[in-house]
Amino acid sequence: MAEENTVTGLTPTETDKNTALYMYGIFDRKENLEKNISDANAEVAEYGAQIKNGEAILKQYTYGKTLLLQNSKVVAAIAYIMFITVATSVEYVGLILGIVVAGSIVWGYTKFKTRGVKEYVANAREQSQLWQNQSNRYQSLLNEFLHDEEVASALAIWPHDMQTSFDAANVFDLIRVGRADSLKEGFNIWSTVSHQQRMEQLQGQSVNLLNNMNGNMKQMAQQQQVVIRKIDEQIVSARANTKSLIAAQAASTAAIVSSIGAASVNNENAIASAARSLRR
Repeated sequence: MAEENTVTGLTPTETDKNTALYMYGIFDRKENLEKNISDANAEVAEYGAQIKNGEAILKQYTYGKTLLLQNSKVVAAIAYIMFITVATSVEYVGLILGIVVAGSIVWGYTKFKTRGVKEYVANAREQSQLWQNQSNRYQSLLNEFLHDEEVASALAIWPHDMQTSFDAANVFDLIRVGRADSLKEGFNIWSTVSHQQRMEQLQGQSVNLLNNMNGNMKQMAQQQQVVIRKIDEQIVSARANTKSLIAAQAASTAAIVSSIGAASVNNENAIASAARSLRR
């Protein structure tokens, strides 16, 4: 029977069980801080994309306003010339006013949209900075936590490849249910069990991959069979067309030969008739 600690009144097994539970708390705290950092950085990246998009839109609006300003100078010059030369023409005055009004509307709309985009970008910058501050704060808390002397000492006795809350919970459970009598035995058992689980997972992935490959190969074989059937059909059709063409050519040749024969007979009859006429 395991001896109790004279100070705590706990057996070595109970002490190791409490240590595993304590380590679970350390890893859980560490993972929560890491998740908070990751989430904050994701928000920073999201608002960074919004800033970039807004700045691109602003660049387009700025270019449009510059182009409109340049064109307005040209229009003003043309309007001045037209006003001097044809000041009495109501049509030209109306055209000039129309151009000025249209330009003013476009300018005002562009200015309004630009102001909205600027506010959008400014808000995105503010939110990005807030989330960056959050990320920095969580990172500072994590660094402070990991550099705590008590936490650092606890991490030093725990296997490096098991420093997660999931691993600590399983080691604790092995000791709690009596499958392990100490941390060392719990480490060994959990190392074997987790290795087997990883192998089974890899084996399952391999089986799924093999099944997918077999399915793809079957699909490819079916597609090849369809292609082969189409090729066979094309060959049969080509052969039938060839036979039809040969038959047609043979019929045509026979017709030509028959025509030649008939023409030869007619020629012979004509020659015989001419000879009879001469004898008379």
